[in-house]
Amino acid sequence: TDRAAFRERLSHMDIPSKMEAVASLDQLYAQARCALTLLRRKVLVLATKSRGLLPISPNRVFRADTMERRFSSPQEGGDRLQWTPLKPPKRAVEKALNHYNGDVSRLLDITRETLVFEKVQDMVDCLRALMDEEEFSIERVHNFLA
Repeated sequence: TDRAAFRERLSHMDIPSKMEAVASLDQLYAQARCALTLLRRKVLVLATKSRGLLPISPNRVFRADTMERRFSSPQEGGDRLQWTPLKPPKRAVEKALNHYNGDVSRLLDITRETLVFEKVQDMVDCLRALMDEEEFSIERVHNFLA
């Protein structure tokens, strides 16, 4: 399973427990690269469950004709999607210095993806499904509806 494969990959890394803060940007990016595959698989599952849209246009314009509507399985369409790259290290350093007094352990968006919803209820369904996940926790939600 995806969970077992992810745990196997993590078992070979020196990763601090939840109580230990990540001390270096290199360590944070190593963890981010490891988590990327799991995140993308989970985004596909959530999109399927909640009618979320994923970008297929390289310029990430969020119009109906540049979005993938649905997948019959999480594996379908994975090559066509325009995944969000890791946050550039230069931007991560800027954010850590400007917003978190240099504390890189507070950076939450080194890996991130976007789902777009046509209906508020679909977004609510996605958030509920995400809250039921064991591998993830919701740390922050940006409300672009206001």
